[in-house]
Amino acid sequence: MGEAGERIAASCGAGALATAAQVALQRDVAVSCGGDELSCGLALGAWLGAIGLGAFAARRVGRPERILGPLFAAAAFAGPIVLAAGRLVRGFGADAPGELPGVLGEIGFAALGLGLPGLVLGALFVALAAAQETGPRGAGIARFYVAEAAGALGGGIVSTVVFGAASPLWALWAFGLGALAAGWPAARRGARGARAAPIVAAAALLAVGPWVGALDGALEGRRLAGIVPGARLLWFGTTRMSALSLAEVARTRLWISGGVLAASFPEPEAGELQAHVLASFAPRPRRVVSFGGLEAGALRFLLRHAVERVTLVEADRAAFARLAAALPPEDRAALADPRVEVVRADPRRFAAERGGAYDLALLLDPEPRTLLRARLSTREFFEDLRGRMAEDGVVVVALRTAPNAVAGDTRAFGGAVFGALRAAFPVVRATPGPEAFLVAGRTAAATVDPAVLAERWRTAGIAGARFDGGLFPLMFPAEQSARHEASLRAGAAAVGPSRDARPAAFQWAAARRAAGAGGPLGKAAAALFRAPSWTAAAALAVPALVGAAAARLGGRGRRRRRAAVVALAATGAAAAGWSVLAMLAFQTMAGEMFGALGLLTGCFMAGLALGGGAARRWAVGGAEGEAAAVAGGATLRGCSGSGPVGGAEGEAAAVAGGVAGVRDAARPASGGRAAHRLRWVVAGAALWGAAFPALLWAAGSAGRGGLGAGLVAFGLLLAASGAVAGAVFQAGVGALTAAGASGARAAAAAAGADHLGASALALAAAAFFVPVLGVPGTALCLGAILVAALLA
Repeated sequence: MGEAGERIAASCGAGALATAAQVALQRDVAVSCGGDELSCGLALGAWLGAIGLGAFAARRVGRPERILGPLFAAAAFAGPIVLAAGRLVRGFGADAPGELPGVLGEIGFAALGLGLPGLVLGALFVALAAAQETGPRGAGIARFYVAEAAGALGGGIVSTVVFGAASPLWALWAFGLGALAAGWPAARRGARGARAAPIVAAAALLAVGPWVGALDGALEGRRLAGIVPGARLLWFGTTRMSALSLAEVARTRLWISGGVLAASFPEPEAGELQAHVLASFAPRPRRVVSFGGLEAGALRFLLRHAVERVTLVEADRAAFARLAAALPPEDRAALADPRVEVVRADPRRFAAERGGAYDLALLLDPEPRTLLRARLSTREFFEDLRGRMAEDGVVVVALRTAPNAVAGDTRAFGGAVFGALRAAFPVVRATPGPEAFLVAGRTAAATVDPAVLAERWRTAGIAGARFDGGLFPLMFPAEQSARHEASLRAGAAAVGPSRDARPAAFQWAAARRAAGAGGPLGKAAAALFRAPSWTAAAALAVPALVGAAAARLGGRGRRRRRAAVVALAATGAAAAGWSVLAMLAFQTMAGEMFGALGLLTGCFMAGLALGGGAARRWAVGGAEGEAAAVAGGATLRGCSGSGPVGGAEGEAAAVAGGVAGVRDAARPASGGRAAHRLRWVVAGAALWGAAFPALLWAAGSAGRGGLGAGLVAFGLLLAASGAVAGAVFQAGVGALTAAGASGARAAAAAAGADHLGASALALAAAAFFVPVLGVPGTALCLGAILVAALLA
């Protein structure tokens, strides 16, 4: 392998490691944050900021390519180090063990989990770019651009296919070794004292290899202590949908999914009470369908009723098999009953199918405080489920509220779910809290009247039960039920039904969590979620308009440079937003973002490379201008190997700022011509932004055909979004150089603007805009940002 080949291999290795590290650490941060998908957006913002800081720091080094060896070694160890630190902080630093962190806590976990690897990889990108800067036309850097993007795409695919169900620590260990092997030949050409660093680091990783599993278990046990105090870890693992743990406290086993307690057993008394109450909600519970929460204790008692078929819909077969193996013998026997059918299917697709009329549908999983849960409490889901119900069939939704009348965030949260049910079923009733039930149906058969429920229980004639129908008036007093239902109706009228495009239950569950964190910061975070939608729109529009106005000041050359900076910042922000929105929409559609994160990240990277490469010659203008743009970093957009979700262009820009090698002799296109080209590219991006809500809807509709169709649809959407962002970046660099900026200044300005916009928007979209505006509203505001940039 020649010198050029060694550098290409090193670039591929760095790109693969960057994508794998980001995906693995994002998934681990999400578990520490209770499975909240918005933490992925927060982590993206932290990752982008860290990569930018690392790139700018490396730019200060005289010849960063001479320290490739130490940088590869540091990159291989940075991921495992921060993963360990994040789990320890979750275990030791929780103010209220068992409670989920608020939004501010999630930002802290994101910064801790992705900060150090981002810093190191940002510096590594600069060093690799500097090493490739050979030849008068920057052809070597162009090769680095393609190689790094290819490595990022490969890393995303391998993260999904090979390590989709592996522990993040194992994935980081394996990718670290692979990156060291790929980078060592190029590192040998660096400074004499730095050449051995990859060999030493690889030897250290190989030495600790036999203990990676034990270390992973110890760290997971420490994190578990922050989720369930006093719990002893029995088993933990990862599927393509979630991270799972089985623990034990005082002879009670706990099943934890995505960092949240999902079930506890054996609790036969609680299981029997729950089963008989649920069965009494239906006039004749012959055919029952459950979407989780029934198998751990209640199923065996439900089978004592005159049921003919119980269908358990399980999206994650691997998780269900592990839970079933841990259940007591009585519950395992119930699962083996010939009347019980376990269906491996996504609940959304199962509900949308036709055939079979159920008398009782049960949704007993934890409250919708994540999109994975919230996707089963929207109007669209309940409308689909209505088609699977018998005429007098009843849907029962478990909802944790308050003991009596509810108010504030809890009323809004419960009202969003209540409103979604009311939009699908004419009759909705509610029992008192705190462990409340919403009972919905087409007819008056959906009731919580204690007398009716007691009569149904008497008619069932269950022998030997430790339950009595006389408990119903005590459990569901009519006056308390009416008061509770009135509160939920008022909440539904205030916030509207939870929908796929704007899952209001998810928003208000986040507000409840933020308020529960306490203190002035927690109250401030909760206030953001309660803000009216116009304030969120203004928070996006005002900076864009101010930037557009500032670009109109000064002389012609200065105006053109400022306009290019505004365009780059706006596009960086929009691309980060598009990627976050696409990921969240994919989660709503498929529920498998956890496993598909790497593959979708790679699709965005491929689009970024294609768009940037295709636009390079045209946007900069002429062969001389092309050389300037290549050497100045325009072709380094692929250095975004970091971005799962958009904003990746910002990282590439940061690398471009580090290389800053525009030759003074190069003569790019004239200022007017370059500005004109930038204007057209930004106009195209604004049109893409305006169409993005419809494109999201189309991708979601295509995804109804199955997971494969969803991956293709959202992968193409992310690839096209990356191509748009890459084209604008190329045109922006060309406009800056044509307006008189030196190579270093042009690259640094492009890096800072693009990166800052992407990082800020990724943080703000996840923490504020998506919960308040919803997905389509946020997408429209992103399009408006690009229109404001076009005005510049």
